[in-house]
Amino acid sequence: MIRDQLVEKTTSTKLRERLLLERDLTLTKAITLARNMEQALREASSMCPNGKPISTAEVRKKGVQPPSSAGTKRQCYRCGSNKHLANSRDCKAVDAVCRGCNKK
Repeated sequence: MIRDQLVEKTTSTKLRERLLLERDLTLTKAITLARNMEQALREASSMCPNGKPISTAEVRKKGVQPPSSAGTKRQCYRCGSNKHLANSRDCKAVDAVCRGCNKK
């Protein structure tokens, strides 16, 4: 069958493995998978035009910094203040009673 020849004669070992893993492989499925893998390879190579992937060290050199935890401040869930947490005695809402459910 043509499908079997496609699987056997393909030069891409990744494609061959992918085709062999597929249950109920039809010629249409095989062609679709082959085209999708070719497209993915083209797109991946366009992301690395010189042929080698960019390491994370190179990205950091170019000025991309990971998000720092210093910018994220914790917030009191009772009143919304950034100056204290909910169980602190500094919170004005620590002893307040909810008007909706009457819980403290």
